[in-house]
Parts: sequence; C-alpha cells; structure tokens
Amino acid sequence: MRKLSEIRGEDALDVLADLLDPVSEICTDKKVVELIKEHKKMKLATLILREHKKSILTILAILEGVNPDEYKPSLAVLPVLVLQLLNDPDVISVFRFAGSGISSGSATENTQETDEE
Repeated sequence: MRKLSEIRGEDALDVLADLLDPVSEICTDKKVVELIKEHKKMKLATLILREHKKSILTILAILEGVNPDEYKPSLAVLPVLVLQLLNDPDVISVFRFAGSGISSGSATENTQETDEE
C-alpha cells in the first residue's frame, strides 16, 4: 500500500480528490473523532471496519491503486492493511483535519447592540 507521503504531483491531486468522500464520511462519525483524539487505534479499527465498510474499502483500494468497485482483499490481508493505514501519521493527519470542522472564510465581527446613545 502506498503511503500518502509517497504520492506526489498530479497523482496526489487525484488521490486527494478520490479520498475526500470516504474520509469525510468516516470523519463525520463522532465516535471516530473521539477515538482518534484518544489514540485508541484498535477500537478505531474495529469501529471503522464495522460501521464504515464501504468507505474503508474505498480508501484502501485508492491507496493500493486499484478500482474500488473491483477491490476485494482477503481476510488474511485486511488486518495488515488497516493497521498500516492507521499507523501512517499522514493518514491520521488527514482524518483529524477532515473531522476538525475547520472552515475557511472570514470571521464575523460582533454585531451585538450596545446602549450608547
């Protein structure tokens, strides 16, 4: 499986675009965000495998460089792939960023009314 840090240039843009939907789907799960913050990788892996099957398979397929619709890893390979994924600091950073709720745009100024007359 390719590490995110190894993917560069236009390929990196394609991979990023392909990862947005499945990563966002996983990172909107409040339980996932909490387990990432608590660094509980085994519980996180279990939760993702049970609750986000399609998304995790899509992510793994993208990082393997294969079509997600045709990707069918064996039971013997899955634990290794999932642990590699969760041990990649760049992947965890992407999950944290996606789950952080960071938004772009300007801050709004306080428009509270005052009693100055």
